[in-house]
Amino acid sequence: MDPLLKIHIAGLFALADIPLSHIWRLPNGYFCYVDGEEEHVTTSNAIYRESRPWWLVKTPWGLIELGPRKRVYSLCWDDTPFRGIITDQDVTKGEDHVHAYSQEDLLTCLKTLGKHLKKYETHKRLTLSPTVPGTI
Repeated sequence: MDPLLKIHIAGLFALADIPLSHIWRLPNGYFCYVDGEEEHVTTSNAIYRESRPWWLVKTPWGLIELGPRKRVYSLCWDDTPFRGIITDQDVTKGEDHVHAYSQEDLLTCLKTLGKHLKKYETHKRLTLSPTVPGTI
């Protein structure tokens, strides 16, 4: 799986029309260090983790985490208010996460997620607007 650089993340979110205010680099969440592993495994995994970081992106709706695993990209939006399936592809997926086989699939998922988040924001503004006593 190809690494995602910070510039790729910014580009993916721009193409998906999801505003972002900050991007943090995270250690690769798939090949994480396991206490007691053999040194050659630690060295090999450390090189992999360093060359394929994950990213945490701050959006108006919350944090979104994404990054490469061994054969897929992982996308998780569990910090946002949206819950729902965003692809009909045969991949690992749930109401707050999905895997994508390519950067193109990842972009498609981000676009769909962005559409859902924007609907939530519009709905939230309409239904949760504060009312001031004595006004219409």
